[in-house]
Amino acid sequence: PSGLIIQWGSGTFTTAETANTFPITFPTACKGLTFGVAGVSSVNYYSATSTPTTSGFTGYLSGTGNTATVMYIAIGY
Repeated sequence: PSGLIIQWGSGTFTTAETANTFPITFPTACKGLTFGVAGVSSVNYYSATSTPTTSGFTGYLSGTGNTATVMYIAIGY
């Protein structure tokens, strides 16, 4: 009834900016995004855009690793 939508997913990201698309587009807005990097010991940290769009977000690796699996949860309505 409230229209709350919770989505999750994963992708492989590199040191270049990489677009990630949500499974479905939020009708109004993505209000929260959290993510984590798995299985890479040489990456200092992962960073994403500060304002995700209704259809996804752009992210990149920051550190010395080349690729990493990033898992995310997005909340919106």
